[in-house]
Amino acid sequence: SVSLEGMVNRPGQYFIDENETLNSLIKRAGGFKDNAYVYGSALFRKTAQDQEKVFAQMNYSDTVNFIISNAGKGNLNKGILDLLNEELRSQNLPGRVVLDFNQSLSQDNKFLLEDGDKIVVPALHKVVYLFGDFRNPSNLAYDPALKVKDYLKLVGGVKDTAFDEIIVIDPDGKSHVYLSGIFSRSNVEIYPGSIIYAPRNVGKLSGVQYAASVSPILSSLAISLASLNSIKD
Repeated sequence: SVSLEGMVNRPGQYFIDENETLNSLIKRAGGFKDNAYVYGSALFRKTAQDQEKVFAQMNYSDTVNFIISNAGKGNLNKGILDLLNEELRSQNLPGRVVLDFNQSLSQDNKFLLEDGDKIVVPALHKVVYLFGDFRNPSNLAYDPALKVKDYLKLVGGVKDTAFDEIIVIDPDGKSHVYLSGIFSRSNVEIYPGSIIYAPRNVGKLSGVQYAASVSPILSSLAISLASLNSIKD
C-alpha cells in the first residue's frame, strides 16, 4: 500500500498494483486541494532509505579511517569519534526521492509507485527558512524581489564559525552549494519553502582537526531535516 498525506481531497492508505503511477493515484484521491503546493511535495521510499543508511555507514567508516591514518600516534582526538558516533545515531534518513511532481503527474510520465511509498503534499506557505550558523536564524516571509544575499542580510549574516559555503535546498528537495562570497553575482532562485542553510565549521568551534573530512557527516543531519522542513506544516 501507499500512504498519501496532506493537501489531497481523499488522503489515506491506498492499495496499489504493480502498474500504479503517481498520476493515477492522485486521480484516485480526487486530485489536489486548492491550496496544495505541488512543487513542494515529497515522496519517501523504503529502498531509498536503506541506501541512505548504507551510505551513512560507509561515510562514517571512511572518515574514521582517514582520521586514524592521518593522526599522529597518541594524538587521535577521541572527541571526534564520539561526535561522529553520536551524529550517526541521531541521523534522520527519510529516504526522500527528489522528484519533479509537476512533470511526473503528466500523462506521458509513467512514474511507478512502490509498495511502502509515502507521499506528502503540503499546503502553500510563503516562508523561506534560514537556519544553521546565522547570527539570527529565522523563518522569513517569502518575497519574490529578494535574492539570497538579501535574506542573509535580514538574519545578520553568518557567524565567524560558519563555513564559506551556503546550502540552498529547493522545495522539491534539490540542493545547491554556493560559496557565500559570490551571492552578489549569482542568480540563485528562491521559492516559497526554500531553505538556506549555513553549515557550522566544527573545527573552529572545538579545535577538531581534519574538519573538512568530518563536515559531510556533521552536516548531513541538518540537511536531512531541512528537506523535511518545508513539508511538515
